[in-house]
Amino acid sequence: MSRTERQADGFATMVTFALLLLGGNFVLISQAPEALRRLALLTPNGWALRGFTDLATGAAAGSAVRPVLAILGLAAVLGALAVLVGRRRVAT
Repeated sequence: MSRTERQADGFATMVTFALLLLGGNFVLISQAPEALRRLALLTPNGWALRGFTDLATGAAAGSAVRPVLAILGLAAVLGALAVLVGRRRVAT
């Protein structure tokens, strides 16, 4: 998606900050409106924060299974997408 390493760094920084904002790293997501809490679950860090919060508030260790599975699922989907885009870029 970028032509130079510098462009890739800039793009990665923008994506990282967008995920941090949406995931709830800069704001207290539990106090946010329901729509924002649902949007946070589209990010891996949103799921991680949910798992950490559940464990920190005394939930059973099994409550971390769902967030871990969600993060692994997101990693699989994004990894597959990266492979597809990478193969297409190499082929052209």
